[in-house]
Amino acid sequence: MKITLSLFILICTYFSGTAQIPENLGEGSIKIGMYAFNSKDTANVNTDPENLFLYFSYHIRKDKILRDTDVNANLDHTSLKRSDLNNATIVNSLSVKVNIPTYIIDWKEKKTYTVYKKKDSTFVFKNDLKQEKQELFFKMLANPQKNDVIVDTTNQILVYICDVPCYLAKYATASGWRKFAYTKQRLSFFSPLNALFIGFPFSVLSVDAENTDDQKNKARVTGISRFQVMDFNEKKPDKSLFKLPKKYILTSTSLNGTHIKKN
Repeated sequence: MKITLSLFILICTYFSGTAQIPENLGEGSIKIGMYAFNSKDTANVNTDPENLFLYFSYHIRKDKILRDTDVNANLDHTSLKRSDLNNATIVNSLSVKVNIPTYIIDWKEKKTYTVYKKKDSTFVFKNDLKQEKQELFFKMLANPQKNDVIVDTTNQILVYICDVPCYLAKYATASGWRKFAYTKQRLSFFSPLNALFIGFPFSVLSVDAENTDDQKNKARVTGISRFQVMDFNEKKPDKSLFKLPKKYILTSTSLNGTHIKKN
């Protein structure tokens, strides 16, 4: 699935493409849900549990981020559709297993460190954040785009996300307008969803993104993904979450690789 967004903000005024992303991302924890819909269902985009595809959990402490696997690994997403035909019930089910590893992001170095074990040894795979296939938001922050985005905040609606008052607004894409929600309430950490709106002055808590994964026509919108904050905590995460094991082997390959770079 390829998710496309025009990045960069115009909100009654023009935000410069050189907008600074903070080196200190604040402190706190956040969980973001991804809700997936096909192109025929985009009029009814919502955050009902049955539409949850996967979720992202982050613990943030200044220039260190832990992508937590506890709530991501082996997520069993099941969709059931029932229909009656001549008094018989047909049940269609779809189960998807998503296994996302735990890794630490060093925001200052723009590196990721994925820890995994093989037999009796502990390995750490070091990678450039810009090349990290598992990451979405902080990868975009490390490599911000320079496209222009038009944001319309007229006739915005007050909504609540995680009991936080937000304003529902819209932004322009190549195919039309999409929704996003932001709050003027100051959070103790930088919202990962702001990676989609470089230079925006408020914390973004929800955004609808277009999926364009048609191989023959890459510009065709095939669906919508809504990324929305499910929960957050402004408590400072413990330092121990961001420490690598005392003994490990640094590798140049990912979880299934075997080539050892150095000890």
